[in-house]
Amino acid sequence: MIARIWKGAVRRSDGDAYSRYMQSDDTVYAPEVLAHFAANGYGNFEWLDHLRWISKPMLVVTGRGDRVCTVERSQEIHREVEGSELVIVEKAAHMTFVEQPKVYFDAVRKFFIRQGAIPDPNAPPPDA
Repeated sequence: MIARIWKGAVRRSDGDAYSRYMQSDDTVYAPEVLAHFAANGYGNFEWLDHLRWISKPMLVVTGRGDRVCTVERSQEIHREVEGSELVIVEKAAHMTFVEQPKVYFDAVRKFFIRQGAIPDPNAPPPDA
Protein backbone atom coordinates (compact mmCIF):
# COMPACT_ATOMS: atom_id res chain seq x y z
CA MET A 1 0.00 0.00 0.00
CA ILE A 2 2.67 2.52 1.02
CA ALA A 3 4.62 1.80 -2.15
CA ARG A 4 1.58 2.79 -4.22
CA ILE A 5 1.18 5.98 -2.21
CA TRP A 6 4.80 7.03 -2.65
CA LYS A 7 5.25 5.65 -6.16
CA GLY A 8 4.24 8.91 -7.85
CA ALA A 9 6.35 11.06 -5.56
CA VAL A 10 9.38 8.79 -5.84
CA ARG A 11 9.30 8.65 -9.63
CA ARG A 12 9.01 12.40 -10.14
CA SER A 13 11.78 14.81 -9.37
CA ASP A 14 11.93 15.74 -5.71
CA GLY A 15 11.21 19.37 -6.53
CA ASP A 16 7.91 18.40 -8.16
CA ALA A 17 6.82 16.36 -5.14
CA TYR A 18 7.69 19.23 -2.83
CA SER A 19 5.78 21.72 -4.99
CA ARG A 20 2.71 19.49 -5.07
CA TYR A 21 2.84 19.08 -1.30
CA MET A 22 3.19 22.79 -0.65
CA GLN A 23 0.34 23.64 -3.04
CA SER A 24 -2.02 21.09 -1.50
CA ASP A 25 -1.27 21.82 2.16
CA ASP A 26 -3.73 24.30 3.65
CA THR A 27 -2.65 23.72 7.25
CA VAL A 28 -2.17 26.81 9.36
CA TYR A 29 0.77 26.44 11.72
CA ALA A 30 0.01 28.81 14.58
CA PRO A 31 3.05 29.67 16.68
CA GLU A 32 0.90 29.40 19.82
CA VAL A 33 -0.04 25.79 19.02
CA LEU A 34 3.56 24.81 18.33
CA ALA A 35 4.72 26.57 21.50
CA HIS A 36 2.06 24.77 23.56
CA PHE A 37 3.16 21.31 22.41
CA ALA A 38 6.85 22.15 22.72
CA ALA A 39 6.29 23.26 26.33
CA ASN A 40 4.23 20.17 27.16
CA GLY A 41 6.49 17.41 25.87
CA TYR A 42 4.67 16.89 22.57
CA GLY A 43 2.14 14.59 24.25
CA ASN A 44 4.64 12.51 26.24
CA PHE A 45 4.11 9.43 24.09
CA GLU A 46 5.96 6.39 25.39
CA TRP A 47 5.75 3.35 23.15
CA LEU A 48 9.31 2.07 23.35
CA ASP A 49 8.25 -1.19 25.04
CA HIS A 50 5.92 -1.98 22.13
CA LEU A 51 8.45 -1.45 19.35
CA ARG A 52 10.04 -4.88 19.64
CA TRP A 53 6.74 -6.38 18.46
CA ILE A 54 7.18 -4.81 15.05
CA SER A 55 8.24 -7.47 12.58
CA LYS A 56 7.93 -5.57 9.32
CA PRO A 57 10.62 -3.51 7.61
CA MET A 58 10.84 -0.03 9.09
CA LEU A 59 12.66 3.09 7.96
CA VAL A 60 13.30 5.53 10.79
CA VAL A 61 13.96 9.04 9.47
CA THR A 62 14.86 11.96 11.71
CA GLY A 63 16.42 15.35 11.28
CA ARG A 64 19.59 16.27 13.14
CA GLY A 65 17.70 19.17 14.78
CA ASP A 66 14.44 17.31 15.48
CA ARG A 67 13.07 18.26 18.91
CA VAL A 68 9.89 16.15 18.56
CA CYS A 69 11.63 12.81 18.00
CA THR A 70 15.27 13.52 18.69
CA VAL A 71 18.20 11.70 17.14
CA GLU A 72 18.69 9.88 20.45
CA ARG A 73 15.04 8.71 20.52
CA SER A 74 15.22 7.72 16.86
CA GLN A 75 18.32 5.65 17.64
CA GLU A 76 16.37 3.96 20.45
CA ILE A 77 13.54 3.16 18.04
CA HIS A 78 16.07 1.79 15.55
CA ARG A 79 17.67 -0.42 18.23
CA GLU A 80 14.31 -1.77 19.38
CA VAL A 81 12.95 -2.67 15.93
CA GLU A 82 14.95 -5.58 14.59
CA GLY A 83 16.09 -5.03 11.03
CA SER A 84 15.07 -1.38 10.94
CA GLU A 85 17.09 1.21 9.09
CA LEU A 86 17.97 4.65 10.45
CA VAL A 87 18.54 7.78 8.38
CA ILE A 88 19.62 11.01 10.07
CA VAL A 89 19.03 13.98 7.80
CA GLU A 90 21.49 16.80 8.34
CA LYS A 91 20.24 20.40 8.16
CA ALA A 92 16.67 19.31 9.01
CA ALA A 93 14.41 19.11 12.03
CA HIS A 94 11.09 17.25 12.30
CA MET A 95 9.77 17.83 8.78
CA THR A 96 12.62 16.25 6.84
CA PHE A 97 10.45 15.75 3.75
CA VAL A 98 9.90 19.52 3.55
CA GLU A 99 13.28 20.75 4.80
CA GLN A 100 15.46 18.36 2.77
CA PRO A 101 13.13 16.75 0.19
CA LYS A 102 15.89 15.36 -2.03
CA VAL A 103 17.63 13.61 0.87
CA TYR A 104 14.31 12.36 2.23
CA PHE A 105 12.99 11.01 -1.08
CA ASP A 106 16.36 9.43 -1.90
CA ALA A 107 16.26 7.58 1.44
CA VAL A 108 12.67 6.44 0.93
CA ARG A 109 13.35 5.42 -2.68
CA LYS A 110 16.40 3.35 -1.69
CA PHE A 111 14.46 1.73 1.17
CA PHE A 112 11.62 0.77 -1.19
CA ILE A 113 14.12 -0.66 -3.69
CA ARG A 114 15.78 -2.74 -0.96
CA GLN A 115 12.35 -4.00 0.11
CA GLY A 116 11.44 -4.92 -3.47
CA ALA A 117 8.50 -2.48 -3.44
CA ILE A 118 9.76 -0.62 -6.51
CA PRO A 119 12.25 -1.67 -9.18
CA ASP A 120 15.83 -0.49 -9.07
CA PRO A 121 16.27 1.79 -12.09
CA ASN A 122 20.04 1.11 -12.02
CA ALA A 123 19.75 -2.67 -11.98
CA PRO A 124 20.77 -4.51 -15.14
CA PRO A 125 17.80 -5.86 -17.10
CA PRO A 126 16.93 -9.45 -16.29
CA ASP A 127 18.19 -12.01 -18.78
CA ALA A 128 15.43 -13.11 -21.11
